[in-house]
Amino acid sequence: MHRTPITSDIPQDSGDSEISNLPTAPTTEKRSADQKSLILALFDEPVLKPLATLLDRLLLQRPSETLDINSYIEAIRLFVNLTGPDRAKYFGKLTGLHSPSSFLSAWNKEYRIKLQPEIPLCPFSWAYVYSKGGRGLIYTRDAAVTDGFPELLVRPVIIDCGVWRQLILWLAIWYLIGDETFNKVFSCKPREFTLMPDHDGLLRRFYDLPEAGESQPQPNIQISTVYNDVTYPAKHPAGCERLQNVISINDVHFIFNPGGPSILSVAELEQRLRAAYNTPQQPEDRDIIRLYKENPEKVPPGLRKHLSENDQYVDRTLDEDEWGRRKREREAKASKTHYVLNFKRLMSFIQERAA
Repeated sequence: MHRTPITSDIPQDSGDSEISNLPTAPTTEKRSADQKSLILALFDEPVLKPLATLLDRLLLQRPSETLDINSYIEAIRLFVNLTGPDRAKYFGKLTGLHSPSSFLSAWNKEYRIKLQPEIPLCPFSWAYVYSKGGRGLIYTRDAAVTDGFPELLVRPVIIDCGVWRQLILWLAIWYLIGDETFNKVFSCKPREFTLMPDHDGLLRRFYDLPEAGESQPQPNIQISTVYNDVTYPAKHPAGCERLQNVISINDVHFIFNPGGPSILSVAELEQRLRAAYNTPQQPEDRDIIRLYKENPEKVPPGLRKHLSENDQYVDRTLDEDEWGRRKREREAKASKTHYVLNFKRLMSFIQERAA
């Protein structure tokens, strides 16, 4: 199958990206218009050469000669590092995959016009979709899914760690089996392919519960959610460290941390979450607490109890001993989110559909 280079293969956005409902802080109309113009300009930024080279390789790549789990893990590592510590090599400051907090941080360093959290920002061929698990992405074009993957990498897009996790697993499959095989095996109608923050989607059939999973040789690939303390949202309602949706391999966690360390040991992730809890309340936290107190009907149900006791959490910190004592509570909550990717079943499915 002939594929053209990535710089000409990606459809050009024409202002139809999902920013029409972009929330803005109270400003003049001119300031709001300036803000939207600045964001639209991001969709015209050139693709950096290292990313273009990688994507050209993916679009032209044939299946790997070794379709084994170690090759898949190496592909996962590639994309985790690409969106983490190697981010500056492949992406502009405001393009590519961002979390809400990393985008706002990068934006505020570039522009004086401030943005509010939870910005809906994704390429025009993708749209946000909502479920009980949160906000995900759905591919809307009548075209191969692998035509949509590059758009998520070269355009500005804001996702959470759950959507990132699913995208990383899919990009690694694409890398492993090649473009033509991927589109033959995972042929989808418009609005059929989704990236959801939980384990839902087309990969769901390949997940097993840990206790019910088939015996798999080491290493194996697991997904789970690692939670912060239950009172974190009361202290930091604007924070983004309430939890981390992770890919775990041999007790090492792969996390969504744009521009920063993304492969952490179990202890390092625990330290990161505790440090996030112990961070002093930020102005954004106080703004949301004030908003909730003035509009109690807007308070999320799970936050109502702790928010009513908010004053006791303002200066609260957790030392190592207290964090350790509360570990069982965090793990009990996480147990409902723990699955093992059955790589053997995934490869059998791919080989049958590709034949």
